Amino acid sequence: MLKSQAIMSNDYEYDLDALTSYDYELPDELIAQTPPDTRGASRLLHINKTAGVLADKQFSDIVNLLDDSYFLVVNDTRVLPARLPAHKQTGGRTEVFALETSHNGDIYSALALVRGHFATGTHIKIGATNIIELTEQQPDGSWLIRSQIPINELIRMYGTIPLPPYIRRTATDDDRLRYQTIYAAQDGSVAAPTAGLHFTDDIIAALTARGVSIKHITLHVGIGTFRPIKTERLSEHTMHREYYSIDEHTASEINALKRSGKQLIAVGTTSVRALESATDERGVVQATDRGSTDIFIKQGYKFKVVDGMLTNFHLPKSSLIVLVSALVSYKLCMSAYKHAVNKHYRFFSYGDAMLIMP
Repeated sequence: MLKSQAIMSNDYEYDLDALTSYDYELPDELIAQTPPDTRGASRLLHINKTAGVLADKQFSDIVNLLDDSYFLVVNDTRVLPARLPAHKQTGGRTEVFALETSHNGDIYSALALVRGHFATGTHIKIGATNIIELTEQQPDGSWLIRSQIPINELIRMYGTIPLPPYIRRTATDDDRLRYQTIYAAQDGSVAAPTAGLHFTDDIIAALTARGVSIKHITLHVGIGTFRPIKTERLSEHTMHREYYSIDEHTASEINALKRSGKQLIAVGTTSVRALESATDERGVVQATDRGSTDIFIKQGYKFKVVDGMLTNFHLPKSSLIVLVSALVSYKLCMSAYKHAVNKHYRFFSYGDAMLIMP
């Protein structure tokens, strides 16, 4: 169990193991409901964590902030259009959110969230004729479902992009493009690694021209990313599990770059979690084609390989803002969020970004 730590700031004492310490006030109008008109036209809060200095920038300024002494690691997972509109046997509307798929012979199974209360054996219709059966409810409330038609085929025909619940609108065709990084390659996520949404081909080309290497790993974002911390003490919280892969060539290149003295900037909390989970106590990244992680990075965590991070602004009292505070320090993290609110930055998935540099 993490020993509770406390710091003094502005005459208030903060218990760093208390969930309430990671709360902040956010006006609803700052929650971005749509992406910027042009990809890459976001704002960027630059944080020098050593000096404790904040600077307001545009995302395109990242090209001038990074040089060949840094390299980026991005998450190239692709978001599946896993939200399936459906109907109950009574004709009422419901929804199936496919999480994982597998098959055995001609029976296709999936782990899914299903909106509403149902009994085992219930049949639900997707489209005009496709029937799925709810076969077993899991402890977390999700269901094992069974279908004669491949679940991935149902996703292809009927699925929509699963926008987060704080985006209060129906997903559009534009979201299929904009809620996806330009380098997405590996199918498997139910949410985007949103820090990467800001990159354009031109920005990546400009970074590369400045000698900034960009390495790709994969972590598939699970439904747990939407689930809140329910315990009052962080030390009592159990993190959700997600799966990642880092191939031999990429692991070798990352290790070589670190040995040469270059500093690793992880793009997004998903990249941080995968990298820190794959790194041994010597600071060496290990390759894996099916790694899993339930790592909870919080105050007191000693980073093994990550030096800095590009990330969006996260929900109050979430495991993600806790992770950011562990990298940048609690006081500077909360000061940055207060600054962003005062300066009317856009928050969450389609919002603006912060660049934390050593």
